[in-house]
Amino acid sequence: MHKAFVTPTWEQLAPGACAVYRIFDDCDRLIYVGCSSDPSGRIGAHMYAAYWRREISYWTVEWFATHPLAHDAEIAAIQSEDPDYNFQHTERARIFARTPLAERRAVRQSLIKARIERADAARELVRAGRRAACLGSPEGVMTKVA
Repeated sequence: MHKAFVTPTWEQLAPGACAVYRIFDDCDRLIYVGCSSDPSGRIGAHMYAAYWRREISYWTVEWFATHPLAHDAEIAAIQSEDPDYNFQHTERARIFARTPLAERRAVRQSLIKARIERADAARELVRAGRRAACLGSPEGVMTKVA
């Protein structure tokens, strides 16, 4: 697992400063966008407790002068970049809110399962390409040895 350490400048540590962080998997897919005045601590919490924690590979951090500015940027990023595991501030959340509770739970579980399966398949493709590259196959494509 790769980690990106956050080293804010003194200006970023000014009272009220807040960051938007983006979490990526090892296939460089955006999986989560969040907002926090302590992004390292918040990302650590995701790495400890989120059901998608095993997918975390690295993250980026963008600082804003105030929490409201960062929160607006977070919402804009979620809506335009469509990270896999964000739910709030999405069209899925609006549709979900109008759906009966039992159906919501079933739908959410199936979405989670499908995303995890897609991520596992993508990770396996990346690993296969890395294995092929280590074996000297051209362009990272595995070849059968007769």
